[in-house]
Amino acid sequence: MGKTNDISIGIIDDHPAAVFGLSAFFEAGRGLKVNWTVSEIANLDVKLEEKPVDVLIADFKIGESRILHWIPKESGPKVVIYSGFYLEENVRNAFGAGVMAWIRKSDPLADLERAVRNAAEGRKTIHATDEQFFKRDRFVDISDREREVLQHIYQGRSNEEIASLLKMQVTTVKTHVSHLFNKLDASSRNEAVHNAIARGLLSTPDSTPPSATS
Repeated sequence: MGKTNDISIGIIDDHPAAVFGLSAFFEAGRGLKVNWTVSEIANLDVKLEEKPVDVLIADFKIGESRILHWIPKESGPKVVIYSGFYLEENVRNAFGAGVMAWIRKSDPLADLERAVRNAAEGRKTIHATDEQFFKRDRFVDISDREREVLQHIYQGRSNEEIASLLKMQVTTVKTHVSHLFNKLDASSRNEAVHNAIARGLLSTPDSTPPSATS
């Protein structure tokens, strides 16, 4: 049995050998405990409702689906992708969606363990290979709440409307908006939305960024 302060882990991967290896590794007395494993995205919500976990280790591609099609709620687990499938665009989109780390299956398991521990503490882990394009693209890390505010800004809502919908003070919304402007190098709401879409931080029906001056 794990100690009460163990980091609880869920695993989703449709490769039995990978699941077996990860389960054995994390059960080796490291203060990390695998609570459950699943092989289909459709089973994730049920498992999480039955037994919540701190960190979800997920393959990027599960059958014909992608883990990014399932985005955890704000209160959900931190997600660490552990995959042999790699494209720069996918990694960028994953971090933009709130994933805490992308570890390759060819990397040492110690790297995955470090990413899991960081994720449990709310810290992202950037692979050395990915640092260059994050610097090149001026990667922006926004919080879950800032992402919610940004989505409402995209939908044209005022600070007062956002405050009502998110049940917070207008002054708090203004603080989030100010942080978003700083992080996105924006001086207006339209420019913030434009820059967020260009960096893959905002989900929209049309992936083409609107004019920043509109």
